[in-house]
Amino acid sequence: MEDSVSNIKPESALVELIVRAKLIIWDEAPMIHKHCIEAVDMTFRDIMRVCNEFSMDKPFSGKTVFFCGDFLQILPVVPKGSRQDIVNVAINSTYLWRNCTILRLTKNMRLLSAASSDEASRLKEFSSWVASIGDGVVGGPNDGEVTIDLPSDIVLSNSVVDEVNQLMMSLDQSHGRVYLSSDSISNSDLTSNGLVEIHSVEFLNKLKCSGTPNHELLLKVGTPVMLLRNIDHSNGLCNGTRLVITRLGDYILEGQVLGGHNIGHKVLIPRKYE
Repeated sequence: MEDSVSNIKPESALVELIVRAKLIIWDEAPMIHKHCIEAVDMTFRDIMRVCNEFSMDKPFSGKTVFFCGDFLQILPVVPKGSRQDIVNVAINSTYLWRNCTILRLTKNMRLLSAASSDEASRLKEFSSWVASIGDGVVGGPNDGEVTIDLPSDIVLSNSVVDEVNQLMMSLDQSHGRVYLSSDSISNSDLTSNGLVEIHSVEFLNKLKCSGTPNHELLLKVGTPVMLLRNIDHSNGLCNGTRLVITRLGDYILEGQVLGGHNIGHKVLIPRKYE
């Protein structure tokens, strides 16, 4: 029995699974290029025509395919494509769309698990606000770009983030090192009207804004950090990469990648990257 199973080719097993399948669930369908969906449709028709010659005239050879997803999230990625290019490759642009029946979710399941009526009310208000952004209601009529004011209760100021970072760093009693940024004034500003005096190096060093590290950065071995710029994509060093510091040098930091394809790899980060 084991010998017969081991001799089955993977593609034969997949074909048999497709033939026997009655329901296929395809998640995050709006992210998929329509050509991928059409390729699956033609493959199913080609496979199933052996069992039923009339299956060539049915979408997905008569198989029930359940597409899941939200058009308010990420659409298919078209490198250097325009808005029209992206719309033209979305799932609702394929010839299969006319055979689809749209079912909408109308009940927020998170509200059912709320601990109190006040919490349920806050969750409902927040979910309605998020949905109104996706529907283009917030901000009034617009052409796709609009300024949206975030509610104060969901926004953390940069000072609060600094306090949390300082608290977490204080829990680690090991020795750390303080790294300073290197700010300078562009030469083009020397001819401007007094901008050099206003935007001095001292002024730049005092700036604290979201997405930009502070002038003074305290690091310790074992500190989790996140990159804010792309350095080396092939080694996983890009914006959003999370690492843990393993060594502190004068000009180079050593860190271990915490996620992605390069998880566990040790990488070197120069202190100054041009």
